[in-house]
Amino acid sequence: MWRGSILGRSESVALAAFVVLILCLPGKASAQFSAIEDGDYALEIFNGVALGSGRSVAMGGVALATALGSESLSFNSASPAIRTSYSSSKWDWSAHLNWFNPELGDDFDNDSIPNQSAGSVPFITAGLVIQYKNWGVGLNVSGISRTLEIDNNARNPRLELDSSNLQMVLARSFFSEQLNFGFGLRLTSFNIRTQSNQILYDLEGVNIESGLLFKPKYKSHRHGLSIQLPITGNIKTEEISTFCLNNDSCFPLPQKAKSPLVIGYGVAFRFAKSAWNKPTQGKWRDERSLLLASDIYLIGTGDDTFGVEAFSQGQLQPVGKRKNISVRAGAEFECLPGRLRVRAGSYWEPGRFQNESGGTIPGRLHGTFGLELRFLQFRLWQKDYRLRLSFTGDFAPRYANSGVSIGFWN
Repeated sequence: MWRGSILGRSESVALAAFVVLILCLPGKASAQFSAIEDGDYALEIFNGVALGSGRSVAMGGVALATALGSESLSFNSASPAIRTSYSSSKWDWSAHLNWFNPELGDDFDNDSIPNQSAGSVPFITAGLVIQYKNWGVGLNVSGISRTLEIDNNARNPRLELDSSNLQMVLARSFFSEQLNFGFGLRLTSFNIRTQSNQILYDLEGVNIESGLLFKPKYKSHRHGLSIQLPITGNIKTEEISTFCLNNDSCFPLPQKAKSPLVIGYGVAFRFAKSAWNKPTQGKWRDERSLLLASDIYLIGTGDDTFGVEAFSQGQLQPVGKRKNISVRAGAEFECLPGRLRVRAGSYWEPGRFQNESGGTIPGRLHGTFGLELRFLQFRLWQKDYRLRLSFTGDFAPRYANSGVSIGFWN
């Protein structure tokens, strides 16, 4: 019965959109770039790898059209307005906690500079969404800290890189929850400290982001759109203006920081007995289902910006001046209804940096997987809730990431 329902759906033509492009993968390089001579340069604040929710990473980084509740806040600002199929009261809420270790490989930034890592704190994200009627508000925090080993002969042989984000989002649904729109602010903090906790580089900036999700009533497909405006900020003035690798090698610190414009579009199709966008009137939707999704991102140029890891060695590695495209695709199969889901996907991480000869370092293809288990059901405020535990992996040349997530089973 379930198989017949899949083959009979008209949306199956969308499967032709999932095309995998295998491109050349870069090798390791011993990079030598221009030395830093003055402070008139900016570091780029951008991550090309998929980080966020366990579900998204396991499905190849897709999230724009599958957005739901707190876990999708970092991808689509419309997610606080999107309710589960069984949500029937005026008030509802969701929460999550994700833990990732994205520095299992030796090239986190895909800049062909092997990580001189002396340890790292995992990437952690936590969020909360509260919904009232057609409105939703969300709060999401995330952060990662990296320790770079510079030179045993340096005055400060290690640098601490701390990055954190605070998102505040307001969203609303329209036309019987078919159209969902959200608007948010992202407060970014990025600083570089010496081993003795002296701040070399301290950025605090705000950027605006918005999201849209369209889910036509009684259908089984959804469409998502997101826009993240750039962050451009000046560095806080500190007592020092130079950094020394050793007694004979000092260089000026940067005066600015930038992030690129990011625009994304996503589409998703669910194949099952019941329609994806049909409310279940307070009942759990426990059925075998197959979810297919794909996102495409346009990433703005990195004019006059440079990489963090080369900076830590006193060099300027330019970010490419071309726009980048990242294609992501993934699948989720609920094989044991209400108990177990398995996920897999892939995405293309574009090459952002130039190599020592001025050419662009190629991007890399990622493979992802994961599973989700329901492990507890409880009753709170006269409503039943289910908890789930997710495990995730992400692998690419010179990169590996694994993670654990806890949240609600939806």
